[in-house]
This record gives sequence, structure tokens and C-alpha cells, in this order.
Amino acid sequence: MSDTQDSIKSEEQEISAAEAKAAAKAEKQAQAAEAKAAKAAEKRVRVTIHSGETDDEKGDVVLVHNFEQIQIKRDVEVEIPERYLAILKDAVIDTRGTDNHGKAIGGRSPRFAYTVESM
Repeated sequence: MSDTQDSIKSEEQEISAAEAKAAAKAEKQAQAAEAKAAKAAEKRVRVTIHSGETDDEKGDVVLVHNFEQIQIKRDVEVEIPERYLAILKDAVIDTRGTDNHGKAIGGRSPRFAYTVESM
């Protein structure tokens, strides 16, 4: 091949690589826009997480769902995606002990005191 043909072939490869890179970037942007639209369309609820008496029950509450986390200040009504509500409902404290007759007893109590309003 001549130098001219090599040069043309090299330019064609560069153009193909640039086109592939641009297509990948456009697809990534489209996916990001789609994810953003899905989050915007997600149902939201108003939640207030109430503080308690101990220091552990007065700080902010962090909720994590599928590697996405939100931090909620206690005693303040906030709007959150409904999917985080299941996290609050599932947060429980298991207690075990015995009654006066030596029988094993136990139970579950909610970890957080909270109120919810649909939007």
C-alpha cells in the first residue's frame, strides 16, 4: 500500500472510533435522562421521624435503598420516595427475655417512631 492509502485507512479508523465514542456517550446520556425521569415520576410520601429520649433517638436517620441513601432530620416533615417507606417499616428491634415463670418471651418493636402522609 502507498502512504496515501495508509493515511486514508488511518483516518477512517479514527473517524470510526470517534463515532463509536459519540454513540456510547449519547446512549449513556439517554439512560441518565430516562433514570432521572423515572425518579421524578416515582410516588412520594411525607414522613416525619420523631425524636426519642436517648441521644441515639435524636440524631438524623439515614435510609439506604439499592445503594442510594437519604438522610432525614428528625421532627421535620420531609418528602421522600415511597420506596424508602419499606425501609422504615422493616427497621425493628428484636427483644428476648423470660417472664416470671421462666418462659421465654420476645417480640419486635419499631426502631423509629414516625408518621406518614400520602401525597
